[in-house]
Amino acid sequence: MNATMYAQGRPVEKHLDVYLHFIPNEDGIYSVNQAHKSAYASRVKESITHKADEEMLKAADVVADIIFSAKYFFVTNYKTYFIVAQCDPEEGMAIFVKNRRVRPNGQDILNVWNLLIENEEIPREDMVFKQTCINRN
Repeated sequence: MNATMYAQGRPVEKHLDVYLHFIPNEDGIYSVNQAHKSAYASRVKESITHKADEEMLKAADVVADIIFSAKYFFVTNYKTYFIVAQCDPEEGMAIFVKNRRVRPNGQDILNVWNLLIENEEIPREDMVFKQTCINRN
């Protein structure tokens, strides 16, 4: 999976692309290829160098550790949503939903929650809606 990082205070045209390669674990869950961890961490640090202090750089390493130690599963209906679920033993589950609509309506949100409930997969925190950092072009 290619991901594009946009850092606050950095021009959008200077975005950085990172690569995460997911390896199937034969049980429907995926792990991130550990061979890409140092390159990922370097790209993240490069994206924040314009404003990072030592504490922020250490936090970037912690985030990389979480991303590369977690397990993942993916769900889509190929029409309206794509879900990436990140399962971490210490942090719990985080769900990232890409919806076809810029502003998902109530039915869209209910459909995602019902899907998670049907599969007994509940995120660790309340749902948070963000409209930034998404390139819809």
